[in-house]
Parts: sequence; structure tokens; C-alpha cells
Amino acid sequence: MGIAVENISKSFGSTKVLKNLSFTINEGEFLAINGKSGSGKTTLLYILSTLDKPTEGRILIDHRDPHEMTVEELHSFRNENLGFIFQFHYLLPELTALENITLPARKTRRQEEFIQRGKELLKQFDLVGKESRLASELSGGEQQRVAIARALLLKPKYIFADEPTGSLDTANSEKVIDSLIEINKELGTTIILVTHDPDYAALAKRKLHLVDGSL
Repeated sequence: MGIAVENISKSFGSTKVLKNLSFTINEGEFLAINGKSGSGKTTLLYILSTLDKPTEGRILIDHRDPHEMTVEELHSFRNENLGFIFQFHYLLPELTALENITLPARKTRRQEEFIQRGKELLKQFDLVGKESRLASELSGGEQQRVAIARALLLKPKYIFADEPTGSLDTANSEKVIDSLIEINKELGTTIILVTHDPDYAALAKRKLHLVDGSL
């Protein structure tokens, strides 16, 4: 099980952003994808996480091709197996921290069932006492930790993190990276981290370095 990348390329018009990439990501691995701005890191992550399609080639997640699924099957597959953390937290400002964390459960009308897990995640990410605060009232570091907790609510097998420290200061960045390392170590969650920071990339168990769309 894991993710298999088979000869994928991605073009936007006449520009080829990714060039014939093939590799595997093992279940439980912590993988960093790094490279300079414009190297194709985020494009690759979006394809790995099913948010975009390759122009050529295919990916398999747990031996399944997500792009052969129906729209309903793909939504269900994402909800059950994939968690996303982006550079910007994308919290709903009118909801509380706890409501934002339990948001993924709303899609399956299971929010009440996950209230207790949401509270446990608040504790895990040092957010006790913040559960009733609106997202707009939280600091940048707190907002990003809420976003990570939200990604973990349904216990996904895979977490895709796109420059999750990009908008944070050094202290909060280190907290976020430490959280990802702990999630990988304690829960066995597969982490795919895109970062331009070589120091954070070095903390992963394996690193893929992209240069102009090639490994």
C-alpha cells in the first residue's frame, strides 16, 4: 500500500511543469518535496493529493486510480483517507476553533460524534481554552494549528502539507513541523510535505528534490 507515481507529466499550455516523474511513497513514510520557487513542488502535491490530474501518466493510492472514480466516490475517498494542510489556514472566521476542527465531519453529518475527538485535538495542539474563540480571534500560529487538527479529525492515512509554515514566524513554524513529525511517529500517518526550507526538508525520512519539474 502507499502511493505509486507512474510516468506523470503536467503541462499548462505549452509549458511543461512536471516531466515524466516516477517514484513511490511507502505507507507510514514522512516524505519532503523541496526545490526552488517554480520547480513544480505544489503542482506535484496537488496531483498526488487528487486535487489535480496529470497531463500524462497516472497515480495509484492504495492500488486505486482516483481519476477512475466517480465524483461521489472521489469525494468519499478524500474524506476518509486524505487530509490537507495549506500555507494559509482557510478557516471559516465566523466559526469557533472547535467548530472549524469538526468541519470535515459535517460533510457526513457526524459532527456530534466527533466533538470529543475535536477537544482531544485542541489539547494535543496546545489550544485548550481556545475552543470557543472565533477563528478570526486566534493568532496566526493558533490558526495553523487548528488547521492541522482539522486535517487530522477523521484520522486520514495521508496528510498533504503545502508550505504549512510559509506564513508563520520561526517559533510557530517549528511547532507545526514538530507536530507533523509526532503525527507520523505516533500514528503512522503518511506525511507528504512541500517546503522550500532545506532545514525542514532535512527532518523528513526521505527527500525528493525538484529542479525545473524533474527529480
